[in-house]
Amino acid sequence: MTDTSGPADFKIRAAVGPTTSRSLSEDFAAFAGLEPGKAPVVQLPDGRPAVFHFLGSAWSSLLEALLEDLPGPKPQQSNPFCTVVGRARPVLPRNLEPETVAATIARNADRLSRRIPLGPWSREMPPSWRSENLLQILNPELFTRTVCNLTECQEPVPEEHQEAFARLAASRW
Repeated sequence: MTDTSGPADFKIRAAVGPTTSRSLSEDFAAFAGLEPGKAPVVQLPDGRPAVFHFLGSAWSSLLEALLEDLPGPKPQQSNPFCTVVGRARPVLPRNLEPETVAATIARNADRLSRRIPLGPWSREMPPSWRSENLLQILNPELFTRTVCNLTECQEPVPEEHQEAFARLAASRW
């Protein structure tokens, strides 16, 4: 970025992150008639299960990173509303500790930062500030409590919402 025809010494990298908040995701679940704390597991037409957690962009990114690190089903696709895995449930981790979540955040900080809009100047902040900011945004304690309290259920999604859920599962970031 410059106001002259010469080269710029300072460049701002474009950063685009997901913008679906947890509240918006939860509102969609409420609109669909789902009880709070329920995470329906929906079989997709190709047979893969999709767990509709409605965690929003930030926590869905974190859940994806956790599932890659932990034993059990690995995520094949994830978005702010659900995570698709390659085999049957259970998918959501149990007996999760905030320290495990914080360690996952630290190991995946660059990837998580790309998916969470931290602002155009975030790369100019000292790394320790960025790390602290990421921990505050992702809040390992609250994330752990929320995910451990979600109940995976096989209850069918109301028929009038099945197509919407299938489209949500197929959508990418």
